[in-house]
Amino acid sequence: MVVHGFPIHRPVLAGGMGWNGAMIAPVVDHRAKRLLAGSPGFMSPKPPP
Repeated sequence: MVVHGFPIHRPVLAGGMGWNGAMIAPVVDHRAKRLLAGSPGFMSPKPPP
């Protein structure tokens, strides 16, 4: 794969995606707990028109 004329190998991209996934895992876990607990998250309490 070439990005802006610079070759990047697949293992480098896979490693970056794995690292990003590990870094965002706590955020996903927290959102899942709030969602399963019935928290509305960012939704407005007003009903839609």
